[in-house]
Amino acid sequence: MCTLDVAQDRRVARVEPGPLWGDFDVATQAFGLAAPAGIVTHTGVAGLTLGGASAGSATILRGDESKAAIGDELLDGS
Repeated sequence: MCTLDVAQDRRVARVEPGPLWGDFDVATQAFGLAAPAGIVTHTGVAGLTLGGASAGSATILRGDESKAAIGDELLDGS
């Protein structure tokens, strides 16, 4: 896994388990895109999106990571 694809025309990034927030920033900024999220680049994208990491004070209060998510799929490993 560890896939991160950016569809510039749709302004959407698809992230599978594994990429860190720093990876997401690099991939989206290459297309002039960004997302409201945490300030720690070594946090996993999935954990940050689900609220499992410390983020900037504004994103904690408003929950912007979850609002920016279009969808998710839970994998249980079985």
